[in-house]
Amino acid sequence: MRVSTILYLVVALAFATSCASSKGSSSLSDNTSTTSTTPKRTPKIKPEASPIKNENKALDLAIKEQKAAEAESARMKAEAEARAKAIQDSIAAAEESALKAAVEAVTMREEQVKVVSSMKNDFQGRFHIIIGSFRNLQNAENLCKEAAQKGFSPTIMQNAEGLYRVAVSSHEEEQDARDNIAELRKLNPQWVGMWLLVGKN
Repeated sequence: MRVSTILYLVVALAFATSCASSKGSSSLSDNTSTTSTTPKRTPKIKPEASPIKNENKALDLAIKEQKAAEAESARMKAEAEARAKAIQDSIAAAEESALKAAVEAVTMREEQVKVVSSMKNDFQGRFHIIIGSFRNLQNAENLCKEAAQKGFSPTIMQNAEGLYRVAVSSHEEEQDARDNIAELRKLNPQWVGMWLLVGKN
């Protein structure tokens, strides 16, 4: 009875051991199979930028910056030219206004005068356009020479106080004399201070 029991136990143990060994092998085989059949994932590597593309981008950026700088320079130049023109126009307007005011403002003085010398053969008229006054006769004669070089026929007159007046034109009518002064001042701005002497009868 005991021998049979022992044998039974030995056979059962051997069977159990065999089953366990077979199951472990099958499990290992399944794991190996699963591992071997599962596809491996390869990590994605981002492609590096091409050096040529980088150079092209840098070149495009440099060109854009250059164009922007040129546009800004052109804008600043145009503004500077506009300001300069505005200043020139303002100066020209001021000069024209000053000349106009000088032309319109004609000083007129009445004096008793006598003719000292004249380049006119037919000197006459009561309204004389005076371009200079001197106490020294030589200075008056020098101005006469200057006026003669410009095409005038000046006359030197002396008043009661001994002053020498240099006249470049004489007229019978006051308005004619004033109109002539306006024209002479435009053509001869160095004599802009010319005035009108009215000879006493």
